[in-house]
Amino acid sequence: MFVRAAPPASASRWHRRSSLLLVGISLSSFLLGLLAAGCGPSRGVTYFWQAASPPQRSGVPAPTLAAFRRVQANPAILGSPHGASLLAEFVAAPWLLPPRTATVPYAGTHSLDALLGLRARPVGRHRSGVAMLLFDRHQPVMAQNSVYSLVRFGGVRNYVMLTWTAADLAACADLNLPCADVAALLAEPLSGVGKPRGRDLLVLMWLKVAAVLRALQLGHVAMMADTDVAYSLKPLWGSLLAFAEAGGADGTMQQEQPFNTGHVLLLPTPAGLAFASKWNSSAAAMLQRGFSEQYAVRNLAARRRLLPCASLCSCFNASRVLQQEGQRHEVPVLRGYPPVYLPYTLNACSVGSMGWVPRMDPCDWAVLYVHPTCTKGTRHKQDSLRQAGFWLLDNNSSSSSGTAGAGNVQGCPPQLGTDSQMPACQPLVWRLPEAEAEHTSCPSYGLGLMHGGDPPAASALRGGALIAAEAAKLIDVGHRC
Repeated sequence: MFVRAAPPASASRWHRRSSLLLVGISLSSFLLGLLAAGCGPSRGVTYFWQAASPPQRSGVPAPTLAAFRRVQANPAILGSPHGASLLAEFVAAPWLLPPRTATVPYAGTHSLDALLGLRARPVGRHRSGVAMLLFDRHQPVMAQNSVYSLVRFGGVRNYVMLTWTAADLAACADLNLPCADVAALLAEPLSGVGKPRGRDLLVLMWLKVAAVLRALQLGHVAMMADTDVAYSLKPLWGSLLAFAEAGGADGTMQQEQPFNTGHVLLLPTPAGLAFASKWNSSAAAMLQRGFSEQYAVRNLAARRRLLPCASLCSCFNASRVLQQEGQRHEVPVLRGYPPVYLPYTLNACSVGSMGWVPRMDPCDWAVLYVHPTCTKGTRHKQDSLRQAGFWLLDNNSSSSSGTAGAGNVQGCPPQLGTDSQMPACQPLVWRLPEAEAEHTSCPSYGLGLMHGGDPPAASALRGGALIAAEAAKLIDVGHRC
């Protein structure tokens, strides 16, 4: 049992008041455009939402140093009757196994469709869901920190890494990650062979959209995440699904005029599929103008190909408007949550100067993950995550750029005997047992983003027993919420 000292009551009350005030200020700007259209009379709207089963503590145990030494001393043990239990110890850090371990269940499977089918698992009330991350062999350490926290703390085992060159696929496979070859989904051929830059980087950002669309077409709930994201010890799937579905939305992202596409969740609803298809089909035109997939979301919102919302009443109103117009199956409602830095810095972005990066409380219900937006460069992103308390690997600090040769020999030794020579980073907790204490000593481990009870109006609307006039009256107060 973990014990965590409680903050002073006055500090706790101040944090709650200030957090609510700041979030309210932030949300108001996002809601103005939606609410300006007004709320006409309802014509009989039903809001479908079903709560998932009560959340359980997420995450998996960290791999042990004893198990690591045992495997290193005798790799053949992985093929013995004890092999399955040993493999399970490394689910959050498969790169600590010998390169290309043949007994991992996805070894040799690189087709996207096949790997999605192999890795997908039920999520919430949905039959299958899968998370996807891009794998760049030039930034393996960043990817390892993200995967380690995703599995170790977020409890997400159903993830797939996306690669686009033979060299990236080989490096990914050397690290025993579940790697899909998605070169066929590139909107256009890449021009360079080194670290993606300029237009090539834009093309890779659009690759995320194509992969999301394919996962939705196969019936999966699709999550797409950048690898500069690190997670807290909260059920990631349960938190994002609960947040989206509480407002009857087709997906959720972090707010940023209207959304930041560094972390996307979309449901395979008709509206979710229609949106992903429109988003992906705009790639060629957007790339011709030098625009990213995130800019395209802003463009689609301006053309009313999606309706953003944040508060529950604004989400219900968005669904009502679309149903009245007969577009609910074509245009999605996407719910946004505030940037995690907002209550800590009074700023929606992270802070570029390391001296001003705050320590983030991993037990805070609003801190589902940390994403150092507005911070450029791998080194600065690593340092920002480290300062925030979300860097969990034993690599060098500011001297490391996260490239293949940048890991220190002690904590991130290169994989000997492989062409890629990828660094295989060890958890920092092996050397510093207290390294994860802030994460593992929370007083509770409930859902992230969800806090407090359900408002009576939301419960009444979801119940479906209200007549149209009563529903309209509840939603018409939207300009006050």
